[in-house]
Amino acid sequence: MPRRSMFLLCAGLLLCAAIAGATTLVPLDTRALALQSQEIVVGTVESSRSYWNPGKTKIFTDVVLRVERRIKGQESERITITQLGGVVDGVRVRVHATPAFAVGEEALIFAAKDGRGRLQLNGLAQGKFEIEHEGSERLVQRRTPGFAFKDARSLRAIPAGEAPARVTLDAMIAEVESILEAEAGR
Repeated sequence: MPRRSMFLLCAGLLLCAAIAGATTLVPLDTRALALQSQEIVVGTVESSRSYWNPGKTKIFTDVVLRVERRIKGQESERITITQLGGVVDGVRVRVHATPAFAVGEEALIFAAKDGRGRLQLNGLAQGKFEIEHEGSERLVQRRTPGFAFKDARSLRAIPAGEAPARVTLDAMIAEVESILEAEAGR
């Protein structure tokens, strides 16, 4: 294996180890997600692009979503979610609890701005609810392992082997909107 490739591989592994050791997740219920997010949208993934930071020490991925419905946030046709991790130049960096995105998929997204003003999923995988079509209904659920939930209010993870809840997108949006309305009335 060429020296440069070996160096990049080792650097990527060290970065993954450092990130994995530093990832601490605080469970967020629907109220916390709604109030702590600057953007809450239903959208479709249009593109995903991974790239090195300027110092080539980190890999980021930008995911662009076309907004179908905005529940909270600034009016715009698209939002860009920036995540740590991705694949560039044959180097893969995977961050625990960071969900994957696929072009064409629909999702309900809860996003908050980081210190540099970039939108990131609120609570990592906790901020992405994949949308599935079942007949005329649209259902939401988290597909990232360990994040499936049973109750749309508490969002408590379900025990291993238990079936995830059947939560409609409309019910989830109604829950979020009632939280935001109650907070605005305070």
